[in-house]
Amino acid sequence: MFCSVGRAEFRDAFCVVIGDEAQLEYQALHTVDTLRFDADLMRRDLGLIATWALDRLVGQPDSVFYNGVFRAALWAATTPPTTPPTQLEIGGVSAPLQVVTVDCANVVSGDSADVRLRDERHDDQASLSLASVLPDNPGLVRRLAMTLAQPADPALYREFARAVSVAAAELSDDVIAAAAIEADNPGAFIDWAGGSLTATGVTAALIGVDSSLLHEHELTVNEVAIAGVWADDSGMPTAGPAATFFWNDLRWIALDANLRRKS
Repeated sequence: MFCSVGRAEFRDAFCVVIGDEAQLEYQALHTVDTLRFDADLMRRDLGLIATWALDRLVGQPDSVFYNGVFRAALWAATTPPTTPPTQLEIGGVSAPLQVVTVDCANVVSGDSADVRLRDERHDDQASLSLASVLPDNPGLVRRLAMTLAQPADPALYREFARAVSVAAAELSDDVIAAAAIEADNPGAFIDWAGGSLTATGVTAALIGVDSSLLHEHELTVNEVAIAGVWADDSGMPTAGPAATFFWNDLRWIALDANLRRKS
C-alpha cells in the first residue's frame, strides 16, 4: 500500500529500524504441538446451501454434484472479500519525518544499520475450522460424508483423519501461525489520517531510503487432530450398533448401519 505521511508512530512492535541503507533480517522459528481442525468452527460457517448439500452428501457420498455445491458454498462463506495488506510502503514523506515508538521490543536508529533478529515461539495448540481444508479437496469432502454416514466405523475415521493430515500439509505457514497466535494477539492495526500513520502490533518496521528487509518464517507442526464431529469425548466414533454424534444442531443415531436423525 502507498500513503504520504509526515509522522509515523509504532506501538507494540517487535522491531523498528530507522535509518537509510539499513538491513533487517528477521528469522521466526515457530513450533505448534497440535494443529486442531474443528468441525464446530465449520458449522459456524455453514450457510443454508452448504448445509443442504452436506445433508445429501451424507446419503450420497459419491455425488459429484452435491460435492461441488457444498465446496462452492463453503468457499463463498469462508473467503474474505479482501485480503489485508502484509506490507506497507510509505512514499512522499514530508521532511523531516517524525518517528515515534511506544512499547516496542527492539528499536535501532542509524544509517547503514545491520540488524539480525531471531524469535522462537512455542504453542501447544492451533485451532482451525475444518472448512479451511475442504473447498479445494473433493476427495476429502467425500471422506467426510462417508465418515458422517457411518460414524461407528473406526476405519473410515482413520482414513478421514489421514486425508486431513495430507490436506493440512498444503496450508501456508502464515495461516497456521495466525491461528496459533489469535487467542493472545489482537493482530496488527494500521491507520493513517492527516499525514500521520499509526501502526500497532506489527512484527517489524523499517524506515529509511535504500533499506532492505528479509523475513524468514520456519513452522513445525508435530501433530494433526480432528475435533468437534463426534459426541464421544475421545474424538473417536463410539464402537457398537448405537453410535451417536451431533451435526447441524441435531443428534444423529446410527442403528444397524442405517443413519437416522433425531431432534
